Amino acid sequence: MQRSRFRTAPTAALVVAVGLVAALVPATPLPAVSSARSTFIVELAAAPLVAYDGGIAAYAATSPRATGRKLSAGSPAARRYEAFLDGREDRVLGAASVTAEHVTYRYRNVLAGFAAELTPAEVARLRSAPGVRAVTPDGVSHPMDAPNTEADATLGRDGAAFLDLPDGLWASLGGPDRAGEGVVVGVIDTGIYPEHPSFAHRPDGDSGPLYDGPAYDPPAAWRGTCQVGEEWGETAWWC
Repeated sequence: MQRSRFRTAPTAALVVAVGLVAALVPATPLPAVSSARSTFIVELAAAPLVAYDGGIAAYAATSPRATGRKLSAGSPAARRYEAFLDGREDRVLGAASVTAEHVTYRYRNVLAGFAAELTPAEVARLRSAPGVRAVTPDGVSHPMDAPNTEADATLGRDGAAFLDLPDGLWASLGGPDRAGEGVVVGVIDTGIYPEHPSFAHRPDGDSGPLYDGPAYDPPAAWRGTCQVGEEWGETAWWC
């Protein structure tokens, strides 16, 4: 099966995984699916790279919990297991009579699955196909549009209803007025600055955080942008 037009989602902080889960659990019911194709997220009944602890013959573990190392999506073990997931996806598509041309994206790092434009009949077949854990309609949810509760109004915010906290987790922890009582949460954001030793390495081998020569291309896997600020000019080597 041709795979050149797909990209596996880049390895990012697990915050990305949390964001994905939130997207799969919308705060408000999605509209009914018409006969036209709509986007769905299909989760395979297999562990993604970040959670695969081994156990399948000829496929080494890729999870940091098992390897003791940071996940490397480009390692031989990761690429081999990714090919295994590709095979699982192929079988699922075949069992549900869904052609690969309708697959728009595939996930391998923190979620094993794919996104596809599907008809209602295809959705039904996929939900009953062996090897599928869930088929969820894709949609955009807006926290500020979530229905507010009296608790939200009391707290002066709208995000709790979006996460279904008042009638969900909070209800089992003493209600909105007492949920989380006694819990201390500390957030330390130290920020970064160009004089820090972490930026002391330069492509020309000299010491010091700043580089006044031409900008260097970022690593191929980098997906960010370089913001200019005090002592953070576009000619700094890390830009």
